[in-house]
Amino acid sequence: MLTSTIVYALTCEVNVNARVQIRGYDVDYLFLDYILIPTNELNNYDISNAEYCTNVNVDNNNYKYCNYVIKKTQSCPENSTCPVKSSEVKYLDEDKCTESDDGSLTCSSDAIKTYTQNSWFMDDYYTDLFGYGYNVSSINNIRNIVYDYLDEDPSGVEVNNNSTFTMPGHDVLLVDEGLNHECEENPRYGR
Repeated sequence: MLTSTIVYALTCEVNVNARVQIRGYDVDYLFLDYILIPTNELNNYDISNAEYCTNVNVDNNNYKYCNYVIKKTQSCPENSTCPVKSSEVKYLDEDKCTESDDGSLTCSSDAIKTYTQNSWFMDDYYTDLFGYGYNVSSINNIRNIVYDYLDEDPSGVEVNNNSTFTMPGHDVLLVDEGLNHECEENPRYGR
């Protein structure tokens, strides 16, 4: 008797795509002076701490005009080298605006002015004031420091768009020098 055996071979191919996500932390930029924010970009800003914020209309384009605004612009992985960035800032020549009864402003198109913010402070006063909960001295490898006042009270450093630092395991706040601001609470400003 003839017996035949049938052997089945099963070939399995498994493709695995693994995504490794590295924890990143935010670098936030605080504008003490009034800045002009297009309403369609408000999700990139935190205006909850603004002392003043009003609606602005310029040639049928809507804006918010606020101070003490935090701009959420970048995220860096922990322990990576994080660059300090410049920011183009829009503000108003308020002499070219009219105020309505509700406090909103209507401005001509030439009322919008622009400057580039290159210099920033990492400052213990503002990290405490805005609830970031760290001391600037805890940030490692700050490169290209413009002015160091870590031995003063409040302590911190001035950095610019050529500066870098090693991203710590928490968010970092950078504070503008401002175009016009006069901040009496913090003696650093106005020097």
